[in-house]
Amino acid sequence: MVDPEHEIVQEWIEHIPEPDRLFMRVHVKSLTERQLHPGIFRERQGAMSVDWERYSSAEDTRGRALSPDENGVIALVTGDVRRIEGLSVEHEPLRSNRAHSGIHGLTLPGSLPAEESKTKRRALLLGLVDGWQIDPFEAA
Repeated sequence: MVDPEHEIVQEWIEHIPEPDRLFMRVHVKSLTERQLHPGIFRERQGAMSVDWERYSSAEDTRGRALSPDENGVIALVTGDVRRIEGLSVEHEPLRSNRAHSGIHGLTLPGSLPAEESKTKRRALLLGLVDGWQIDPFEAA
């Protein structure tokens, strides 16, 4: 049974403009020697989860984590993501999070060569907006 708070609300779906930013949480345990690396970009259940800045701030995105203090937030520009061959960005608003969106095409099980997936991850890392939006290691 699907939790109604985590179902996509079809009537809320909008097109995300190219210049808009997408916020993504990064847990400190996914870092290597406290550094961002291409491996932080992973799909879960068919997409990489991000929040659209129209309905979220970096602080809001961090606050939705189970352990906010163990997470930082990075930002990607929608148009930069869409320019990476094979990637798409879709607004997938949830009743519990209208900002929720997905980056699709990072990995396609059984069909995407590992090297192509690594290339996409490296391109995403290069496209980060100013590194951390919220650095998880800065004193609160």
